[in-house]
Amino acid sequence: MNVSYVWQSHGGNTPNIDRWYPGDRYVNWMGFSHFNEPNPGANMMAFAEEHDKPVMIAEATPKVDLKVGDGTAHWAGWYAPLFDKIYTNDRIKALAYINVDWDSQDMWQGQGWGDSRVQVNEAVKANWLEEIGKDSWILASDSLFDMLDYEMWQDSLVSFIRPEMKKAGELRVFGDANRLVVHELNHAPMDGITIWDISGRLLYRSHARNSEYEIESSLIAGTPLLVLQVQTGDRLLRTKVKR
Repeated sequence: MNVSYVWQSHGGNTPNIDRWYPGDRYVNWMGFSHFNEPNPGANMMAFAEEHDKPVMIAEATPKVDLKVGDGTAHWAGWYAPLFDKIYTNDRIKALAYINVDWDSQDMWQGQGWGDSRVQVNEAVKANWLEEIGKDSWILASDSLFDMLDYEMWQDSLVSFIRPEMKKAGELRVFGDANRLVVHELNHAPMDGITIWDISGRLLYRSHARNSEYEIESSLIAGTPLLVLQVQTGDRLLRTKVKR
């Protein structure tokens, strides 16, 4: 699977958004816009909670000209609530910020969008760099593909339809209708296991130290493609498993 589908809604909390929902089988992520409405995305966040989907703030920009006024006030009035929303809700997994001079584009002139480029205001820029420098964020870099284990996502799809073992890099994975069993290739002690579905939704986590993990299938039901991560010593071992 190389594509995730995002169902996105304007953040203005239109009622009854379920009337437009295509269904869980077609949606991997839910998204909303974060502009200047009161409590943007509240309806979408509640809907994502109900359907157990990860959330993307798919577009975010303050309706203000950052070249004008006090940067500290701009930050406190719009940016701080945005980051607080992200840090206090584990369901939000991604943010796309629109860093643009709206007034320089004919189609947006006179609509009050201003200039949202963080670099035009020293206080906003300093606070922005401090926030995105935190460990919570994955940023563009020359090593980004390595950090994301891109090769693993492309090449190491392990499928099991019978109880025999299948090698998955440095992990061995096997299972049947009732269980999923995981251990390191050489039975090295492991310090924890985490399992997500392909959209990033957390399904299972254990911090117990063990040489083998056995997970009941009922805990990961309805998810044909899983992402496994195991901690063993100073190594993080990851693989995909198709059930």
